[in-house]
Amino acid sequence: MQFTHLVLATHKLRELRSFYIDTFRLPLVEEGEESFTFDAGATRVTFRAAEQVDSVYHFAFTIPRNKFEAAYAWISALTEPLMQNGQDRFLFGSWNNSSVYFYDPAGNNVEFIALHDLENDAPGAFEPAQDLLCVSEIGLPVHSVPAEVEVLKRDFAQSDFRESEGPQFAAIGDLDGRLIVVEIGRSWYPTEVGAVVAPVTVRMRGPRQAQQQIEGLPYTLEQVSE
Repeated sequence: MQFTHLVLATHKLRELRSFYIDTFRLPLVEEGEESFTFDAGATRVTFRAAEQVDSVYHFAFTIPRNKFEAAYAWISALTEPLMQNGQDRFLFGSWNNSSVYFYDPAGNNVEFIALHDLENDAPGAFEPAQDLLCVSEIGLPVHSVPAEVEVLKRDFAQSDFRESEGPQFAAIGDLDGRLIVVEIGRSWYPTEVGAVVAPVTVRMRGPRQAQQQIEGLPYTLEQVSE
């Protein structure tokens, strides 16, 4: 699964524009009074203005696996990484990855993730414009994780990514991209902040062409065949 375009809502458009364009120096593709769009490697991201969005999106940027420590140092100099039990860098053995989490100015739970099974080493110092390779995770809070997972497997021909964590959490996809399906209200790791519903459009490449508007939720998933 490869995410090609995400469309997210925010009530802090100006602050996010400054954060991702001026500070991260990600390429600005398009902007207007109500939105701006940038490229994070292979993924295009659009933020659109909303009067009030109680948004705590979770999304992750894949970085080169050999640059985790450099990325950790870079984001630590900019903002305080999120912590749990006194730790602010996380190693997940079952996923074979290293991660650091932080909040952007809208309160979104953002992750730099180095997946050590991906052969994506890159030379030089860490620079977001060159080393954010793609968005590889987007969170989808739903009423029933098992029900939504069944739909994704059936209609989108997707599968579980490694081990599940019970009925409140599932990662669907592969090393390139994963839909993080969680029960509404479940805390976004590594915080105690619960997952809330906020509008999102996800365009991706996958095994077959499919489209879904998740019933009762402002989520649109569009998949084109690889």
